[in-house]
Amino acid sequence: MSNRSLSLIVVLLGISVWLALANPTTEDYVVFLEQRLVLALDQRLQGKSDLVGALLTGQGRQVIAAVVRPNTMRRSYGLFSLFETSLLGERVLVLGAGGVFLPLQGVEQVTKKIGSLGIRQAK
Repeated sequence: MSNRSLSLIVVLLGISVWLALANPTTEDYVVFLEQRLVLALDQRLQGKSDLVGALLTGQGRQVIAAVVRPNTMRRSYGLFSLFETSLLGERVLVLGAGGVFLPLQGVEQVTKKIGSLGIRQAK
């Protein structure tokens, strides 16, 4: 076996160990999703004031965490995890690897729905 092949194997093993150690937990995922959804709320509320916005701004993180945790399923594959959440009638699918999250499906639709909360007000 050449030095080049041996070096490649060592590098691949090192990357695999790092990925396994940095495989995100459900708590890491909940924090990621909270940040995305709270950011959508903040953008929606710029300069606006309404009851739904005030409630979600004041208690947004707790409300989001309470809704996300019980509706999330994590599938760990050792080096990475797939997180699936049912939220506001949408299926959210996110890949987590190395402490990084890559939205695959539904995150944009949920943030749009969060952003539109309270816009249609009764007259």
